[in-house]
Amino acid sequence: MSAAPADAGKDAPQAPVGPAERPDLVTAQLAARAEQRRIEVTSLTTESTRTLVNPNGSITVESASGVVRVQRDGGWQPVDTTLAVVDSKVVPKATKAAIALSAGGSKPGADVAVLTDGDREVAFAWPTALPAPELTDNVALYKGVAKDTDLRVKVTPTGYDLQIVAHTPAAAQAALSLPLRLKGVTAERTAGGELRLSADGKLAARSPTPLMWDAHVDPKTGLPDRTRTVDATLERPTTATPALTLRPDKAWLTADDRQYPVTIDPAAVLPDNLDTDVVSTSATTNYDTYEYLRVGNGVGPVHRSFLRFDTSAIDGKHVTAAALKLTQAGSYTCTPQRMVVQGAAALSSGTTWNTQPAADGINWSDTTFNAGGFCGSADVSLDITGLAQAWATNATPSPETLTLRAPDEVLWEPYKFFASGDTATPPRIETTYNSYPSTVGARSTSPCSAQCGGTPPTVLTNSTTPRLAGSAADADGGTVRLDFEVWNSAGTTKITQGSTGFVAQNSEATWTVPSGLLTNGTSYQWRVRAYDGTDYSQNWSTWIPFTIDTTAPTGILGPGCTPSHARPDTRPPPTTLPDNTPHRR
Repeated sequence: MSAAPADAGKDAPQAPVGPAERPDLVTAQLAARAEQRRIEVTSLTTESTRTLVNPNGSITVESASGVVRVQRDGGWQPVDTTLAVVDSKVVPKATKAAIALSAGGSKPGADVAVLTDGDREVAFAWPTALPAPELTDNVALYKGVAKDTDLRVKVTPTGYDLQIVAHTPAAAQAALSLPLRLKGVTAERTAGGELRLSADGKLAARSPTPLMWDAHVDPKTGLPDRTRTVDATLERPTTATPALTLRPDKAWLTADDRQYPVTIDPAAVLPDNLDTDVVSTSATTNYDTYEYLRVGNGVGPVHRSFLRFDTSAIDGKHVTAAALKLTQAGSYTCTPQRMVVQGAAALSSGTTWNTQPAADGINWSDTTFNAGGFCGSADVSLDITGLAQAWATNATPSPETLTLRAPDEVLWEPYKFFASGDTATPPRIETTYNSYPSTVGARSTSPCSAQCGGTPPTVLTNSTTPRLAGSAADADGGTVRLDFEVWNSAGTTKITQGSTGFVAQNSEATWTVPSGLLTNGTSYQWRVRAYDGTDYSQNWSTWIPFTIDTTAPTGILGPGCTPSHARPDTRPPPTTLPDNTPHRR
C-alpha cells in the first residue's frame, strides 16, 4: 500500500469551532451561512425564549411555558433547582428569585424558606426549632419538626412549596399557624383562598390555595388521587408579620379510607407560571405550581391544561413550521389515544376551572399518540403550524395561550399527563419563520428626462427600453429578487414583466424593459415587489406612471424629479443657449 500524499485532506472543509452563538442578528446570519450550522442570537435570549438562525436564513424561536434560564454574572445560566448548603443556608444553584432555606439549628419561629425578588421578600417561618435537613435534588426534608410531623420544602424555578407531612390523624388535626414575614409587599386573601402579595398595586408573588392529599395513588398513573383544598385564614393581614392559619377538614382527615401520611401544601411563587391545569371537581382550586399538566377524564374529574407562550418574535411573520414539544409522564393506557390542541383566550395567574380561558374550538392539532403510562416517559412533538400562523397575524399582543384537552371528556382512556413548566423539561414551542421582504423603495426610472407633475407625478423618458430599479430590505438578512410589472396607463392590460437576479438586501436591483414592447408617445405605469426565495413583499409598490418621448433630451432631470422616480442628479442646473438647447456649465 502506497503512502498517502503529505497534503491529503488539506482542502477538506473544517468543522466549525467555538460556541454556536453570536451577539446580534446580523453576525449570527453571516455565521449560520458560513458555518452551515444553527447560531443562537444571544442578545435576543430571554428567560423563556431563545432565537436561532438556520443555515438557510430562516429563524427558529424556542419558547418555553416556564422560566428555563436566569441571568447570572452578566450571562444566561440554565435553571437548576438542585439544593446545596452555602454560607449556612440551603440554596438552589440557579432560580429566578433568590431562594434560601434554613440549614437547621435555628431558634423557634425563624424563617424556614425565604423568596427574595429585588427589595421584596416573602418568608414562611416555623414555630419550633428546625433540624438540619436531608437534601435530595430540589427537596429539603426536615424530620420530626413536631410530633409525627415532617416538613418538606420543594424548590421550583420561581418559588417553593412548603409541604407539611402528617403521619397520624392527630398530627394532621393539630392547630397549625405558619408565621409569615413580608418586606415590600402587602397580603390579602381572595374569595377562592389564594394569598396574593402585591407591591405598588401590582402582583409580586402568590401563595395558591393550600391543598392536601393522602398517600393513596392511582394504580395506573402513580399520582395522588385523593386531593382537596385546605381552609385557611390570614391573621394580622395588614402587618409585616401576618400568619397563615390552616384548618384542614376533620371529617376528611378521619375518614375510614384515609391513608397516611397526609401532605398539606402551602406555597410561595412569583407570578411567572406560564401553565396550569384545571379540574372540574375542584372548580375553585388553582394548580399553577403543580409539576404535571393533566388532560382528559381522570375517572370522574375532567382535566384541561392551559399553556402560555411568548410569541412576540413571530408577530407579522410567515410561520413555516411550528411544533409543540411535550414530555409525557403518564397515562391510563399504552394504546394510542387522541388529544387536541386548541387556541385560547389569555391565561392569568391563579386560573381555576371556574375562571378558565375560553377555547377557540378549532382543533389546530388532533393527534393520536401515547408515550406515557406503562409505556414509560417520552417526548412528544405535535404540529401546530396553523395555530402559530394564526397567532402571528391576529394582532393579539403576546403572550398567546393554547389548551390541551381530550376530544371526548367522558371516556377515561385518553387521559394523559405531561411535565409542566415547574420541571426540568417544561413544554416548549419551536417555531420557524421567514420575514416578509419589505415593500420596495428607492425606485427610479432611467433615463429620466423630466418629471412632469400630476398626481402621481409622471416620469418622462426618451427610451423605449427604460431601466427600472429599486431596493428592498429583508429582516432575516437574506438576498432578495425584484419582480417588475409594466401596465398600460389605464391599468387594464399588463404589457410585460420581468425579474432581477438575487442581490443583497438594501442593494439596488435593476431590470431593463425588453425592446419592441413599448412605443413612442404612449403612457404606461410600473410597479415592483420583492421576493426572498420563500415570500413576496406583502404589498406591491405604488405605481410609477411614465411617458415615452424619444425626442426628449437625455439625462436631464426636469423640475420636481425625485429619487423615488428618477436617478439622483448632483450636477449644477443647466443654462439655456439662444437656440433653447439646455447644457451644463
